[in-house]
Amino acid sequence: MAELTYDVYVCDGVQRARRERLPDGGPIVSSPLASTLIVGERDAVLVDPPFTREQTQAVGLQRRAPDAS
Repeated sequence: MAELTYDVYVCDGVQRARRERLPDGGPIVSSPLASTLIVGERDAVLVDPPFTREQTQAVGLQRRAPDAS
């Protein structure tokens, strides 16, 4: 049986496009998102993929250079 490895990537929350603000006047931001990449010998699965292009690019960059974070 092939060995599986995994990496977890955490992306910052995304600012919501709404008029409403927090009581302190700050923008409403979603919770951070954790995406898990499970890698086998030939295949990989991304669980809970990011929502935005910027988050997806960040996950790809972290995968290419895991020690650069």
